[in-house]
Amino acid sequence: MKIDQNRLDRQLEGVAKWINNNKIGTFEWVTGTGKTYGAILAMKEILKENPNASFIVAVPRDPLRDMWRKEVKYHNIPRVKVDTIHMLAKQNLSCDMLVLDELHMYVGEEANVFPLIFGNTNFNHCLGLTATLGTRNIRTDIINRYCPVVDTINLKEALREGFVANYIVYNYGIPLSQQDSIAYAKINNQFYRYFGTFNNNFDTVKECLNQNGAERFARRIRWNPGAVIGYAVKTMKYMRLRKEFLYGVQSKLNVAKEIIEQFPDKKIITFSQTTDPADKLAKLVDDAESYHSNIETRLFDDDMNLKGEKCGKNKYKIFETDEILNWKEVKEKHNYQRFGQKRLRSYILDRFKNGDIRVLCTAQALDVGYDDENVDMGIVLSGTSGQRQNIQRNGRIIRLKDDKRAIIIQLYITDTQDEKWLRNRQENSENIKTIFSTSQIEV
Repeated sequence: MKIDQNRLDRQLEGVAKWINNNKIGTFEWVTGTGKTYGAILAMKEILKENPNASFIVAVPRDPLRDMWRKEVKYHNIPRVKVDTIHMLAKQNLSCDMLVLDELHMYVGEEANVFPLIFGNTNFNHCLGLTATLGTRNIRTDIINRYCPVVDTINLKEALREGFVANYIVYNYGIPLSQQDSIAYAKINNQFYRYFGTFNNNFDTVKECLNQNGAERFARRIRWNPGAVIGYAVKTMKYMRLRKEFLYGVQSKLNVAKEIIEQFPDKKIITFSQTTDPADKLAKLVDDAESYHSNIETRLFDDDMNLKGEKCGKNKYKIFETDEILNWKEVKEKHNYQRFGQKRLRSYILDRFKNGDIRVLCTAQALDVGYDDENVDMGIVLSGTSGQRQNIQRNGRIIRLKDDKRAIIIQLYITDTQDEKWLRNRQENSENIKTIFSTSQIEV
């Protein structure tokens, strides 16, 4: 890991604050400032006092787990157990220092995993790592008790000090076709028909999805509880249909394809909320692969040429012949290798990092914890209204390398809920420019 002296001094300042707080606390450092290395420095401080110290590192997802295992090995940190939070929380473990990476993912108001690791793990010191903790929709009681924020590096400081790449965000609004506009209006009107019953309050809708909540609300408006539940269910149904419609509009995929082909020398990640647009875009674009949790098993020959994919329970389609075979028949006739989801995701990610793939079409799988300084551009096909996700996605693109100028392009459907989501997630954001054509993108 390459660390310049200015950034190292700033990281050491954060570690000193953590030490002064009895080696308990959280680094809220924007992506690119070196949270992982900050934790390594903290671990080394523990080892100075106790050469036999042991460590546990909790992460939210497999790619981060693999990255952490490489990092602790590279920095010669002994006796480190690295695993996902869900695996670790089930075990009764002990360590001298507990590290909780991507802390914000464990402490949502509805999260139930995070508290378990404290109940099941004995530790002397704790370090939380996050780029986007904030205070909204998190269990601040747990944070304040176990790992309060002891140091913050925000994006303004990171840009000023040169910890992250200079960047610009382009907002590109896409109008709906007449046909799509009619389809959207139909879904949107149905949504508000049911949502309005609950005074446009999602908390009320959620409460009315169960019998007790529905009965309380029914008494207030003098309705039948069954009708209340029905309206709550319909509200959620049309909300989901509206999201799916806006996430997967074909015009977004067409514009994304145009941008990708306009910049053939750029390494690109695209971000979607669901898997279907990621898969469709990967098929539209040369030199691209989709990457998400629902990738289907694929078949390769000995030279790693793609030969087939899973198409049902124990059914595999062979591309060259259009045969549909079970696994036993595949082995007998072709002797292909089978890459399941986990192996396939690792293979795709390795090819992207090595430059064998230029475009990675993701569906939330790389929103956090993926580091590749060679990525030049991010294209957001769809996102939530949450600022946290927006910051995390930007962080995948703005990692510093030489004089790189990072480009982030937000695609949205004008005059729809999609535009409202964009405005909400970009509140208090900077370096934003609205464009009306891909020709206005300057690299």
